[in-house]
Amino acid sequence: MHGLVHTSKDDEGNTNWGAWAAKELLANGTGGNPIVRDIAAHFLDGRDYSVTPEAALVTSTGQTGYDAMLVLAGQPLSTKRVKHAATTAGYAFGLRLGQAGATGTFLWVVADGDAHP
Repeated sequence: MHGLVHTSKDDEGNTNWGAWAAKELLANGTGGNPIVRDIAAHFLDGRDYSVTPEAALVTSTGQTGYDAMLVLAGQPLSTKRVKHAATTAGYAFGLRLGQAGATGTFLWVVADGDAHP
């Protein structure tokens, strides 16, 4: 329903109905499989849901993948890269690594000299 009210617009501000319809059909075609649906929503619309563990895994994997792309491109990294990696591993393997990721991020930032506790 949200997509009907807030359709995508092109550079001139006109509604691009063909692109909107194609994207919605592709996104809705994945609705039967929660994992595929959440991955499609993440990549097609940038929507991230945390209602299901599968959705949280998709979001976390996307963050970790983005951090990996920054490493490969030689660009400055996110200060939360340790947390992203720990959270992804936690969701993937069923481990509770949220606190370990937050603590690791803090220690990394302190070691880099960006924080002075």
